[in-house]
Amino acid sequence: MGLAAYADDPPGKLRDQFRELIHINGTAITNEWLNNISDESYEAQVRDLRDRFGQYTAPQVARAFQDRTEEIVTKLAKNAVNETGCANVALSGGVLANVKVNQRIFELQDVDRIWVQQAMNDGGLSIGNAYVLGAEEYDWQPERLNSVALGPAYDEKEITNAI
Repeated sequence: MGLAAYADDPPGKLRDQFRELIHINGTAITNEWLNNISDESYEAQVRDLRDRFGQYTAPQVARAFQDRTEEIVTKLAKNAVNETGCANVALSGGVLANVKVNQRIFELQDVDRIWVQQAMNDGGLSIGNAYVLGAEEYDWQPERLNSVALGPAYDEKEITNAI
């Protein structure tokens, strides 16, 4: 989403298009566009996106999408905090590699702390699911990690010899 920084405020019509395409209700996100076009071929999906957004510059589209992403994810975080009563928010998954989104969540009045899974892709979701399963099925208790460097350590001589 780096292009978003290069655009001034996008046109209101463009913002409205993203608001119509992606909705949030409680902690459920609905992608109306994908629901309506998922049976179409990839080429048809690309044509549809060009038809919708082709009149705008790439930075304008990126900025409008960034803004909508921030709206959705912050609302999701706020709704989850209100629903659970837990103000400590753990974040994981590809969208949460977006530092600006994480900043917006951190700035929410209802949020005390955030933690971002270092696996900055959807693989982080598997780690979170494993912890949930471990807590529910095996009574695991979470422990604070001071570092995610969990593998073996090598000194400079060992590294040089391996090369």
